[in-house]
Amino acid sequence: MEKQELSVNCAICDARKVTEETLSSYASVSINTGVLLSNARSRLLLGRYSVNVNSATVIDWEQEEAPAFSTHNGSYEIKAGTLPARPTILIVNGKLSISPDAASSLSSYLKIVVNGTIYCPESLSSSLGNVEINGKLIAYPDKAILTKSVFLPNRYFHRTAKEGSLYYTPKLLVLLDSQLDLPALAEKQVRFSAQKVVLHDKDLETVLELLENPDTADLAILPDNGTYIMEDDAVLNDAFLQKYGPSFYINGNLSLNQASTPLISRLKNPHIDGTVLLSADQEAAFLATDPVYKELKVLRGQILTNRISVTIDRNLLSLSPDGISCTDCVSVKLDPSITPEEIHSLLHFSDCVDISCTEEQKSAVISVAEDYVSIGPSLASKAENLAGSIFGNIFGKNDEMPEINAPAPCIINTTTYVL
Repeated sequence: MEKQELSVNCAICDARKVTEETLSSYASVSINTGVLLSNARSRLLLGRYSVNVNSATVIDWEQEEAPAFSTHNGSYEIKAGTLPARPTILIVNGKLSISPDAASSLSSYLKIVVNGTIYCPESLSSSLGNVEINGKLIAYPDKAILTKSVFLPNRYFHRTAKEGSLYYTPKLLVLLDSQLDLPALAEKQVRFSAQKVVLHDKDLETVLELLENPDTADLAILPDNGTYIMEDDAVLNDAFLQKYGPSFYINGNLSLNQASTPLISRLKNPHIDGTVLLSADQEAAFLATDPVYKELKVLRGQILTNRISVTIDRNLLSLSPDGISCTDCVSVKLDPSITPEEIHSLLHFSDCVDISCTEEQKSAVISVAEDYVSIGPSLASKAENLAGSIFGNIFGKNDEMPEINAPAPCIINTTTYVL
């Protein structure tokens, strides 16, 4: 009897007590884990049986009793006095904040694994020997008040802000609220420190007085009626302009479609902290609006963006003589009748997950696609081909029978697994 393959996908894998009997009972063993707990004996066995291990963190633990694991998804804060009762491995998937007085709490953990961002006071940034960061470390001044990554002080902030305090914003500080009294903040000796600041042109001098780092902060200066938009992906249309106006800062991407063309001339110094998607005939008009952006993508023909499912058939192709560009779509299906020559000359794909096409179309699709996950026949068509192969063999139409007697692999998906 053939042996199964074992595939383990988990956050924590305890392999300290693994035996030869367990490993020899499988054809192969693959472990994908965030943290692997092992000892000298188990490492020898894993190497002897060529176990495939993909682990972000490997911890050597020779003691009989396993350490405690504390896992947090989202945001977690280490404060003074929060000491674990026993040896503990802390895992944070998201944001870890460390308060300035938490040095003893920080060192009390056996290991800290952060898959995300650590916000740490500068005085403790050199005390992270037991911390493994799969992400980014942001060190802020010890006496600063840490705000959200994107901070929008409202109309009441000048009343509630602590006098003489420094507010540290890791990413983006937005000072656009028309009722926020900036001179009052200056009188209270409130200071800001931020990587990037969005402000109105009329407030420039006051904002420079409020900034702790005016020489290093990136300033996005909008006309006095400018607005802030927190959308990952926005489309320029009538509703968009009615809501946000012609001058704005968008913390994401902006797409233009055919209906956007007559609206472009109404824009005034737009700031796009992302990618602008537009067609070639819209490019000149858009650049005339004095825009600021990270990336400009000029796509051909009709633009289909942010769709769950798109089917490109001959009818759609006939309505788009200049071609079709699909971007940020989940599933794209091509009509089998579309030729490789037509694909190469009329289609373009970017940031699409799955592009379903025939084997004959595959090479042409690959040549006009970027940033995709899969290209080729869909699972449904593969299943049909397999069924045809099986039934064809039953009725004597095929000489080869697909292998269907091999044991199914043993796949384990769990949070914690003991091997």
